[in-house]
Amino acid sequence: MTTTQTTTPPASSHRGASPIPALIIGLALLVFWVLASMLQIQTSEAFILKGPVVTFVPDWGVLKQPLDLVQGHLSMR
Repeated sequence: MTTTQTTTPPASSHRGASPIPALIIGLALLVFWVLASMLQIQTSEAFILKGPVVTFVPDWGVLKQPLDLVQGHLSMR
């Protein structure tokens, strides 16, 4: 009695696919998340401090506030 073994190579459906489109989509989603978070922080801050109405222009200084808080540079307005 003889047995024959057949081997099949593993199927790779993504062989040669470029990761660039996934990286671009991921980067775009990350940028959108940062902008949405900054606008949310600004509107919450304006509501709590009864400040001016926030426009859809993000204030990049919001990203620096946690560091300023730790260093003691924020005023008590």
